[in-house]
Amino acid sequence: MSYLSQETESNEKLRIKLKQQEITAEKLNKQLNTFKEKMEMESSKSQPLSTMNSKEWKGVVMGKLNEEKIKSLEEELEKKV
Repeated sequence: MSYLSQETESNEKLRIKLKQQEITAEKLNKQLNTFKEKMEMESSKSQPLSTMNSKEWKGVVMGKLNEEKIKSLEEELEKKV
C-alpha cells in the first residue's frame, strides 16, 4: 500500500468520524433546545412566590416537601429490598 493510498484512507476515515460527530452534535443541540423550551414553558406556568398569597405558596412548598419525602422513602425502600 502506497503512502498516498494510506493517507487517502486515513482522510476518508476522519471525514466519516467528523460527519458522525456533526450529526451527534446536531441531535444534542435539538435536545437542548427542546429542554430549554420545556423549562421556559414550565417556568411561565408557575407563579413566583412573591405574587402568591400565603395559602398558595404554602401549598407549593408543602407539595415540594412531600415530593422530597416520598423520594427519600422510595430510596430507603429500594435499599431494603
